[in-house]
Amino acid sequence: RRRYPDRFVITVVEREPVLLLADGGLWFVDADGEVFKPVEAGEYMDLPVVTGLSIDDRVADPLGCQQRLQQAHAVIEAFGHAGELGAEDIGELRLLPSGDIAVRLAEQGVDLKLDDEAYELGLQRLDTLLQRDLLSLNAVSAVDLALRNQVVAVRKVEL
Repeated sequence: RRRYPDRFVITVVEREPVLLLADGGLWFVDADGEVFKPVEAGEYMDLPVVTGLSIDDRVADPLGCQQRLQQAHAVIEAFGHAGELGAEDIGELRLLPSGDIAVRLAEQGVDLKLDDEAYELGLQRLDTLLQRDLLSLNAVSAVDLALRNQVVAVRKVEL
């Protein structure tokens, strides 16, 4: 801002990346869902990766994409409050065209499908199953938590 007669005031706001958007390259995204900078070689990148939004999507509907990225961050935060799994367990978070969210767990390679609105409920159900030893993530390839009344797990096929 300019302060008359002879001054300027500059306010610097540092953005903190909370996730990476994979869109032909990698981009830093802040907690507000703002894509703010491409990742350059050698930069710290131990953050969950979000896929499912293209540059065309971001140009056609910037506000909608920002909201989806905010939602992705909210899911990551919900993992941080879950008991058995944490945000560090997320390898990839895919924003599906249906609005649902698919999370790939980094270590187990398990895909979790979450409802776009009731993802916290799905994570609570999963946490209950894990705590009671009713489900082993090492024995399944996918778990659908987007259904309102049930959990569907797909057993791994061993060759």
